[in-house]
Amino acid sequence: MQEAPRDPDLTELREQCRRQMRRRLEDRIRYGFSRVYKPVLDDAPYRAFDSTAEYRAWCDANLPEYLGYRIVRPEAFREEYEKVHSPPLESRSASEVAAERAKRAGT
Repeated sequence: MQEAPRDPDLTELREQCRRQMRRRLEDRIRYGFSRVYKPVLDDAPYRAFDSTAEYRAWCDANLPEYLGYRIVRPEAFREEYEKVHSPPLESRSASEVAAERAKRAGT
């Protein structure tokens, strides 16, 4: 049986992993994490909140969206969710398919 050709990128990744595993644990920990400034979060030594709800509201109002601390509002994602999670068109009746197409078209 003939061996499948190897992906050069995968071979390089495996060799890099082997090299990293030969390092001491302390070195892997030191070089395995990078410090990244997080706007607003890193600007004060600490913050205290009376409740998780208060903390979440503060995050939603003050932190940049790309940090991922925003409150998820399902209505903002409902249309996208339905596109991804609706059953395939082939498994629905013709009237259901027509209704779905009309809904997507906005009619």
